[in-house]
Amino acid sequence: MLLVRRKDDKKIPGILAFAFIVISGMNTGATAQEQVQMNVTMSKNVSSTGQTYGISFDLSNDALKSVSRIIIDGPRGPRIRLNNPLNFNDIVLSAVNLSLDEFNSLFPEGDYKIDLVPSAFGKLKVHMTHNFPSTPALTYPLDGSVSVPTNPVITWAPITGITSLQLQLTDNAGFVLSTNLPINATSYVVPANLLKTNTGYEVSLETNVTDFAGNVLNTTMSVSFTTGAQ
Repeated sequence: MLLVRRKDDKKIPGILAFAFIVISGMNTGATAQEQVQMNVTMSKNVSSTGQTYGISFDLSNDALKSVSRIIIDGPRGPRIRLNNPLNFNDIVLSAVNLSLDEFNSLFPEGDYKIDLVPSAFGKLKVHMTHNFPSTPALTYPLDGSVSVPTNPVITWAPITGITSLQLQLTDNAGFVLSTNLPINATSYVVPANLLKTNTGYEVSLETNVTDFAGNVLNTTMSVSFTTGAQ
């Protein structure tokens, strides 16, 4: 699925032929005011049902309005061609819920080449890696736990080598809580009166690292639990 987004958050769906890649590198052949901003995030999601992978590639700022085409060549030959006939200034490409085999096949590690048309906006030579941070190990609640208190102390094993840590709680209706934590944290006390009794929730702990080019890679561990009738 290709998602093309204006800055006013209007969204127009389209077709994504190849998906996309992690970007790192420098824009050449363009003045500072012409440079297109690029932000890339790779995600690894782990739960009791297995693990999936995803990539999100965001091209943005007003310089993008003047770029009519973006061409990306991968290390194994596949090519992505993205036209911009409506002069969008924010384009997001996302590939989600990929298996490990799909991820490795579609987005192998290696060098990529990106051309912006007109050529005055420059070219990029980029390198992609799969250096995800360690998967968090939640120790309480465990997946499938029942009769969990409505103000539980969520705990996990110590995590090293990360740049940020985030905890999220969701229910069937969506987000209940999202908070950034110190990277050396190993527990979080859920505020009183936030969770309901006899209700199913999912807790997700996300670790992040930033590579040498500023790209973000994250790994998330998710478990489901049900509160008791306190």
